[in-house]
Amino acid sequence: MQLDILGPLRASAGGRPVRLGGRRARLLLALLAVEKGRVVPVARLIDELWAERPPASARTQVAIVVSGVRRAFRDAGGGPVIDTVGAGYRLRAEEVRLDADEAAQGVAAARAAARAGRHAAAEEGLRRALALWRGPALCGLEGAVVESAARRWEELRAAAVEELAEAGFAQGRYREQIGDLAALVAREPLRERPRELLMAALARSGRRAEALEAYAEGRRLLGERLGVAPGRRLRELHGEILRETRAEEDPDGPRPGELPAAVSSFTGRTAELAALDALTASAPRHLRLAVVTGPEGAGKTGLVLHWAQRAARDFPDGQLFADLGGGQHGADLDGGRHGADSGGGRHGAGLRGAEHGDGLCNGRHGADPCGTEHGGRRAPVDPGEVLGRFLRALGTAADRVPDAPEERAGLYRTLLRGRRVLVVLDDAASAEQVRPLLPGAPSCCVLVTSRAPLRDLVARYGARRLELGPLPPQDAVDLACRLSGGALGADALRLTEACGRMPLDIRMAVAHRSGSR
Repeated sequence: MQLDILGPLRASAGGRPVRLGGRRARLLLALLAVEKGRVVPVARLIDELWAERPPASARTQVAIVVSGVRRAFRDAGGGPVIDTVGAGYRLRAEEVRLDADEAAQGVAAARAAARAGRHAAAEEGLRRALALWRGPALCGLEGAVVESAARRWEELRAAAVEELAEAGFAQGRYREQIGDLAALVAREPLRERPRELLMAALARSGRRAEALEAYAEGRRLLGERLGVAPGRRLRELHGEILRETRAEEDPDGPRPGELPAAVSSFTGRTAELAALDALTASAPRHLRLAVVTGPEGAGKTGLVLHWAQRAARDFPDGQLFADLGGGQHGADLDGGRHGADSGGGRHGAGLRGAEHGDGLCNGRHGADPCGTEHGGRRAPVDPGEVLGRFLRALGTAADRVPDAPEERAGLYRTLLRGRRVLVVLDDAASAEQVRPLLPGAPSCCVLVTSRAPLRDLVARYGARRLELGPLPPQDAVDLACRLSGGALGADALRLTEACGRMPLDIRMAVAHRSGSR
């Protein structure tokens, strides 16, 4: 006997359809089917058949329904299908074939084939399994148990469609996957993986415009229904398709990539990185702006560049960088500003605190442990000068750059409108210096580092402010150990405490110690 639940419930015996009768008979059989081979207590059947208001004669009526189902199978030429076991009933597993079991076995075999690299066999097996679905599982039946089971089987169906596409992709077969993926996206519009695969299939079939439309639709639905932006993988694929499209339309169009290299052995700052991740995790309505503040040596630039390099693919139209010269000439990476040597040395800074007699960490007023001279202060960079450089980086000819700072700022905002560009403004002296450099487009993101609090940017533009201080003790020790390759041993804790757990000072002390050996 055959029982099919991957669609409207249906049964057959020897190829002849079984006339199951009304809603209660179909629901009871479905409840036994999802628990195939296991006893379902009468009390549970009553709860599902009548929900909140079972009649006084519910147990008798369940027995009558079971009797009717047994008779329906006998009338179709079938044998015994339901056993009475104590105060419950059980569907005979040895007598009934379930289409859902066949589907699960087929998907499992296809997955084994895919793991073995037999992608054609995996594709064929998944197509056979998916052909068993005639519609949503157990459609037309209601109740907590059947609805939960239906969701399980629909999840398997969705996963099988995704894996079918992946098996096809592995063979270079993109166009053939579009129909199944489009149907799955229509059924489950908030599920991101099938939308990602559909976009890939469309783009690799030469249908990039449709792929971009699929992304736009998903972004709109996620924003409207859940208030969130698409996930990172979906955004990254969208960026890749955009870059390919724009490269074809304007192969020489400028997409600046000005970010300096991120610092090596970046350690800690997990909460701050998560806060920066949140800038790109929701659909933007306003300019995304973060201000990272803290004392010299706290690792402001290092944090920002570490995150910016990681997030650069979310900004396919380019990344702009400017050192605004707001503090002393030097560095503030998680151990050394861009341009610093690999040991983290910088101009204009010794180590924090008074000179320590144990030799682990020399004072700022003593000799620089990397052998550099103290540098003098420099005037903050004029924002008009930065705007001129940004405009040229964005493709404006030098003779077309306006002279007036206000006109430069206006052209800058115009060029960035509708573009996804990351702007990093390092070592800002004041909010007044930063304001002309802010794009007007919510598609852009700006990160500012400064020793000053820049409260005006928080008050006026809603900037997210992150204040850095010393590293937590364990993170400081981890940084020192990573920098020294484990050579510090027990001295790591003493060194980091002597340096006030400030990332730059730790880097300089480790570099000095390594260089003196």
